[in-house]
Amino acid sequence: IYGYHDTPYFGSGTFANTQTYAYKALNPDNKGGHFGASSSLTTTAAKPINGLCTPCHDPHGVSPSLGANQAYAVPLLKGTWVTSPYKQDAAPASKTEARGGGKKRSAMNVGSTPGYRIDQNSMGVASGAPRANWTFPGTPTTLQPRTEAEFAGLCIGCHAKADLNNTAAPATSNWKTMQRVHNTVKGWATASGGNANNKVHAFTCSKCHTPHNARLPRLLVTNCLDVKHRGRAASGGSMTGPASQSGSRGAGVGRFPQGGGGDGSSPLSTAGIWFFGKATQSTSITTNSQTLCHQSATAGGSTYSQDGQLWNTKSPW
Repeated sequence: IYGYHDTPYFGSGTFANTQTYAYKALNPDNKGGHFGASSSLTTTAAKPINGLCTPCHDPHGVSPSLGANQAYAVPLLKGTWVTSPYKQDAAPASKTEARGGGKKRSAMNVGSTPGYRIDQNSMGVASGAPRANWTFPGTPTTLQPRTEAEFAGLCIGCHAKADLNNTAAPATSNWKTMQRVHNTVKGWATASGGNANNKVHAFTCSKCHTPHNARLPRLLVTNCLDVKHRGRAASGGSMTGPASQSGSRGAGVGRFPQGGGGDGSSPLSTAGIWFFGKATQSTSITTNSQTLCHQSATAGGSTYSQDGQLWNTKSPW
């Protein structure tokens, strides 16, 4: 039994996501996983897999010791796991969407509608709801509701939470570290920073990882903030430094992944409810953009860098 992110027999073959999105087919190779790592781990797993199914699967059924969480341990798992409730991430389809504009300024064709799927554009947002009914950083109607006991039991049985996650305050120096990245897991967030107490990200393990094998290292299934693929290109996508536009009825910032914003007569209605522009119509787009972790001017460094927007060091290709 294999899933969407696996190849048949977990070996060489065609990954389904390379057929869903053609640009992903240009990185088609099996990077391995629990049946052969692409590189050594920086932490020590509690027990090895050794190419077997039984370290994770129990052929006899689901253990009653899991109690109320038995429902999250099928098919025949020795711990809990929840399939990703998010649609698949993809690079932005366009990089020339109109942003800004108004009486005094022309719109700039610099924008992208992000292709990532997070709680803010996946959970509790009514289909077709106008952007005016939803602000960021605000609290969406619901966050991903499952707890680590329900979705992470299988993972932390081998990979201790203490190794994967830390409580250090978010800082530029730990921006792309494994410990900082895992602060996005539901129940694992720090009490400070942009994701304090999971107010923005509340991911399951399956949001970023698949359990068997993958076309990205570390069993990763996403590299959604890799600007090289903006426009769903194999490579060469880019975003320059902030391109600003101001005026009485228009404003915009061209930094990835947002790609610009606006107000007044600007095309907010066509940007989509997941478009991270102004928090309110009266808030400065520049000020608001500083609250968005990945497109702040100092994300990943002291000055703007498109590589600084990346969220990890393993999945870029």
